[in-house]
Formats: sequence, C-alpha cells, structure tokens
Amino acid sequence: MKQIAFLMHKSFHGRFRVKEFIPFFKNHGINVELVRVPDNILSRYRNYKRLSDFDIVIVQRRLLSPLDLTLVKSYSKKMLFDFDDSIMYRSSRHKNHHSWSKMKKFKTMMKTVDAVIAGNTYLKNEAAKFIPHEKIYIIPTIVDLKEYSIKNYNETKKDFIIGWIGTSGNLDYLKSITPAFEKLNNKYKNIKLKIVCDRFFDLSNIEVIKKIWRPEDVEKDLKSFDVGVMPIADDLWTRGKCGLKVVQYLAAGVPAVVSPIGLNREIAIPGKTGLWAVDMDDWTDKISELVDYPDKRMKMGIAGRKLVEDKYSLQAQAPRYLAILSKIARWDFDTNQT
Repeated sequence: MKQIAFLMHKSFHGRFRVKEFIPFFKNHGINVELVRVPDNILSRYRNYKRLSDFDIVIVQRRLLSPLDLTLVKSYSKKMLFDFDDSIMYRSSRHKNHHSWSKMKKFKTMMKTVDAVIAGNTYLKNEAAKFIPHEKIYIIPTIVDLKEYSIKNYNETKKDFIIGWIGTSGNLDYLKSITPAFEKLNNKYKNIKLKIVCDRFFDLSNIEVIKKIWRPEDVEKDLKSFDVGVMPIADDLWTRGKCGLKVVQYLAAGVPAVVSPIGLNREIAIPGKTGLWAVDMDDWTDKISELVDYPDKRMKMGIAGRKLVEDKYSLQAQAPRYLAILSKIARWDFDTNQT
C-alpha cells in the first residue's frame, strides 16, 4: 500500500493544508498518518524511526533543528517540506523582520529535502534561493466546497455587515482601519462590524458583533457578511500569506475588500471578485461602493465563488497534489481519477 506521513508539531492542526486532503488520498488507496513531533527527544526518536515505513514524509511548516532534520532525513525515503507562511522571517510584530537564525534553518531545510510545496509564488521564490525551481510546487491553501454554500442575495436585511474572520494574532490588522469604520458609521446608519474570533475589541462609534469562532458555525457566519475585509501590513512576513480568509469569503459568495499584498492581489481581483484598499480613504470608499451597489456585491460574490471553485478548492487542487506526490514517489496510477 502507498503511504504518506505528515510530520506535524503538536500545536499544528493543519486543517486546510493536511486534513482536507486525507479522504481524497485514502480514496486513491493511499494510507495517511499524522505523525507528531513530541517535546521529549526519546519520543521524537521513536516517532522518527517509524518514518521509514512511508513512501513520502511531508514536514509541515515548522523548521526542524539540525538534529531533528538529520534524523528525519535519514529515515525518509522521500522528504518534502510544505509551508504557507514566511517562516524564514520574523512576524509583523517585529520592527526588523530579518532573522539570521530563521533564514539559516530555512536554507538548510531547503537544501536537505527532496521537494518543496509552497502556498504561493512569493514563498516559491524564497525557496528557489536554495533549491532548484523544478523541485518546487505550488499548492494554495484551500477550502472544501462541500462545507461552503453561497449566500442568499435576495434575503431582506436591516443591517449591512462588514465581516472579519481569523485568529486573535491578526486582530491588530483589523484595528488599523478603525478610522474607516468610524467614517462609514457616520455616513450610514445601519453599518455593523462582525468579528469572528476568540478575542474582540470595541469601537466607540460603531456596533461590534462579537462571535466566538466555532468550526460548525463558520459557513453561517460567513454568509451573514455583506462584505469581508482583510487589511494587512506590507512587509516580508505578510507577503507570504496565502489569503485563507479571502478564500473563505469568496467561497460563501461574499466580495472582499483587501490590502493588495501577496496572494490577496490574485484572489481579490479588482472589480471582479473584490476591491483593493491602500489607505484609509480607500477603505472608506471601497466599502461604501459595495454598500451603495448591491448588484455589484452579488456579481462579485458569484464571480468569487467561481474563482474558488476553479483554483482555491479541495476539488480543484487535490488531483494536482496527488499528481505531484505520484511524480516524486514514482507511483503508477491515474491521478485524474476522482
């Protein structure tokens, strides 16, 4: 039997880059196991020894220490590295994004693995500094279309909901456009901001709907948005982001207003699936445009859903992923089979 191991640190859930693909792989006769990296070195060593049972070992996102990397490589028939963030740099919370230690570990990882799967072109180009282009493949961060239905545009609503979904570590990006929300509230009397997260903040001039993130509620929460927003800074860290929240907005048929950074530029296509905002006036004007023209919202939402179906869905990318793994492991079967 063909076998894949995803090597994951204990805190990494991997839903959108690992777990969504597992049923598809299993339907093609591939056994998939999630192998965790324990804190204890002896436990790690025992787990690493098991890797020799697999055709491919895919290390998820985290850069391994020199010792761990040597051990994993020694027990792997084929070793891949999959990442969807600028892990070779420090996050936006740091003034200096460059990190000698992170870049050194990244360089060593790239020179050790047999192939790399990157979440976007920016990350591919970072990897290509240390590994040949032909060994790098792009698989975007995806959603399963079965979990997202398109919103009902004919629903009568009293309020216009500006929505944001994400982790609390990214809330500062949302806070950064507070002046735009306040201007919008002065311009319209039915504007509300809905935050789907595990933490929240208040605004003095606009009502904030605080919704705890729960996986079973995500589809309903997204469909309650009239527009989804994704403001981010422009730095070495954010340019590697793979735009998951924008993909989620569009999957539900919700147009997006975004900072045109990284993959956002390809997902939120201006005038087609979303709009770009580069300063505070832009955020006010672009959201106002979608408040004023509901037909435009609907048209963009429908086009956004189609884009996700074609490029950013499990249904579109799973056959590509399987074809990549088949090429690397030299498996011989029809990867176009569904």
